[in-house]
Amino acid sequence: MKYLGIYIDAGLTFDNYYAYLEEKCTKLLPKLLAICQNCCGYSNEARRIMLKATIGAIYRYTCSVFMHRAEANQKSIERIDRRIAQCCGRLYRTVGYYPTTVNSGSTPLELDIVYQGLKMCQRNGWPIFERSQTEPTR
Repeated sequence: MKYLGIYIDAGLTFDNYYAYLEEKCTKLLPKLLAICQNCCGYSNEARRIMLKATIGAIYRYTCSVFMHRAEANQKSIERIDRRIAQCCGRLYRTVGYYPTTVNSGSTPLELDIVYQGLKMCQRNGWPIFERSQTEPTR
């Protein structure tokens, strides 16, 4: 079911929604990267602001609902965030994810999602689930 742009499934796993976000951002990213070419143009800071304000906002939209699944969909988030950080830092494609985030001066997108979700939950007085409540015991 799609409600307010979010795909909700019966188990509240949001895996379909993360796949939808990755597909949407993968289509949007080349259009944004055409503006931010490596040889000239915007500074690294302007690139970071532009890309985090568009793609970051897409991922942070209603993140208080699906932030508990960010760790399970970490690879999907890292693929998009790595391309953003490579563009912001003007780096080669072979550079790993964490070095690109450090070099571009941005926080990892997964941490942004969880931070914004926790901030929203705290501001509205909603309960924050601990890991033991969301995952079955082993």
